[in-house]
Amino acid sequence: LVQLPLFLARRGAPWGLRLVLLGSLIALAVVLEAEILTPHPTLDAERAARFLTRGPLAAPLWAGVVGAGIVLPVALLFTPWHAAWGVAAVLSLAGLWLYEDLWIRGDQSVPLS
Repeated sequence: LVQLPLFLARRGAPWGLRLVLLGSLIALAVVLEAEILTPHPTLDAERAARFLTRGPLAAPLWAGVVGAGIVLPVALLFTPWHAAWGVAAVLSLAGLWLYEDLWIRGDQSVPLS
């Protein structure tokens, strides 16, 4: 782990940053999958997850977060153009922002009483 920064420095900053972004996108995909596929402890949590995955927030979740925020940036990271890597970084940040926004709205969609 200590030698990882030295390894990245030898390969060049753009290569290392691409690797970090790729790892972060994979981690986000794993967290999203775990949030969606694991059983929820309460009925309210189950309703909120259903509201996100199949309800009114499903289109922004699947198209915005998964499509434009994870899949497209991963594809752009494997292109040889430096400009595409910057676009991938911006798209991933937008996807992360949308993910957090949707998760808050999904949790608040369930009535408290």
